[in-house]
Amino acid sequence: MTYDSDFEPLLRGYLLRVTHAYMCHTMILPTLASKTLFGDHSFLKRWKDGALGFSIKTYDEAMAHLSFVWPADLEWPDGIPRPEPRERDFSPRRKKKDAA
Repeated sequence: MTYDSDFEPLLRGYLLRVTHAYMCHTMILPTLASKTLFGDHSFLKRWKDGALGFSIKTYDEAMAHLSFVWPADLEWPDGIPRPEPRERDFSPRRKKKDAA
């Protein structure tokens, strides 16, 4: 068995397909979808353009949040695993030195 190093493009494609289906169904603009889903109005554009990389954690959090806000009358896209719904917390994270 060989190692497949193409996970980032695969996961990027999954997230873009799910996000696109959500935006088309809800009829919201990409900037509003980006703010609603990722807490940053320019995230989707920068991420789609390849200006941002992402970690598996970011992917998991984004997909779980999409699953959480997913409209009941919309089928999840075929061929893309749907995670358990989980609301994402977009509140600013405090740095450890600020917590003391």
